[in-house]
Amino acid sequence: MNKTLKNIIKWSVIVLSILLILLILLLMIGGLFVTPNYLSPWDKKYYNIYQDPRLRILAIGILAPSAHNMQHWHFELPDDDPNKIGIYADPERFLENDPTHREMMISIGTLLEYLNIAAKKQGHGLDLKLFPKGPLDEENFASSLSEKPIAEITINHEPDLKGVELYDNLFIQDTNRYEYVTTPLSQSEINLFRELNDFEDLEIKFYSQPEERATIKELALKGLSIIDNTPRLSKEYKEITRKNERQKNAKSYGFSVETQGVKNWFVKYFLQGVMTVAPFLPTDKMRAKMTQDMYQKLYSSTPTFMCIVCPTDKINDREVQVNCGRLYSRLILTGHTLKIGFHPMSSVIADYPEAHLVKGEFMTKFLSSNEYPLMLTRVGMITKPFPHSMREYALDHVR
Repeated sequence: MNKTLKNIIKWSVIVLSILLILLILLLMIGGLFVTPNYLSPWDKKYYNIYQDPRLRILAIGILAPSAHNMQHWHFELPDDDPNKIGIYADPERFLENDPTHREMMISIGTLLEYLNIAAKKQGHGLDLKLFPKGPLDEENFASSLSEKPIAEITINHEPDLKGVELYDNLFIQDTNRYEYVTTPLSQSEINLFRELNDFEDLEIKFYSQPEERATIKELALKGLSIIDNTPRLSKEYKEITRKNERQKNAKSYGFSVETQGVKNWFVKYFLQGVMTVAPFLPTDKMRAKMTQDMYQKLYSSTPTFMCIVCPTDKINDREVQVNCGRLYSRLILTGHTLKIGFHPMSSVIADYPEAHLVKGEFMTKFLSSNEYPLMLTRVGMITKPFPHSMREYALDHVR
């Protein structure tokens, strides 16, 4: 072997060794050896760490979906009544993306339905009162949220077992952002979902026709483009995105790589390492293109879109918004049994001013003059399970 070849081999080994060391360091920065405590609440035995029956129920209820995974809830556990739970909305979780706080109220509703089923499994019934101290003060909304509960729950020992068969479904990730089987929902499936609605001021509408799906897809992509091109909105999404395992453990709410469907451990830690050491990547332009490309595929694979609507005179009715969340939980939990997934599309019907034209076009084309959209989602048979998103511990929400 000549000297030149030996040098080539020598330097190749050195370069490869350096690259391997850098790769390992990148994976470690991404959190390779960090315990993912943010996933502990998904363990079916997790609630056993608590003795208080209220916390045991809350430990499962907090698996409920929430807008942008903000987990908007606070809990009050009175010392003088061991059976009572006060459910509050957390004003510190306000978002620019939800200026009217509609999505926050819906999120509280999803929690209530999860709590109901969790309590039944543990042998309890729940007496529920919405806004027990009266309606919120809309003029002083943040302070009102601190003073007035959205709901008050009292635990009893007379469980109604209706719906308890859905208990195991509480531990399935609520939102599935993967592509769906392109076969639309059958009429029997649509009827089943509609039968879950016993709220007088809510109606569920489904859109499966090709022209309907094409229009909603176009509006959805416009809505996402608005977010990417509105600095205060795109900045907020970046601020609630956790870049590595340490950040996810410290603030276990908001977005992460799992939110985009990343499951492979190597890809996850590599991406998290890159996001941590080079937070300027991807650039805003690159991120916008990646978002459009990804959601183009997702919306093209969507066989059915679903919208929950209320009468226009109930637009700002907080109780109706909470009940919308309760209904949505019933829909997704029943959907899990049928292998049907849901994926909310908030950008189409968002309340910030930049989205008014998109929202108005959707309402004009798909709703009557006395209907108002509270939620819009993708619906379809899933192709694979979606990874769990972050959750804070139940005790983290007790004030």
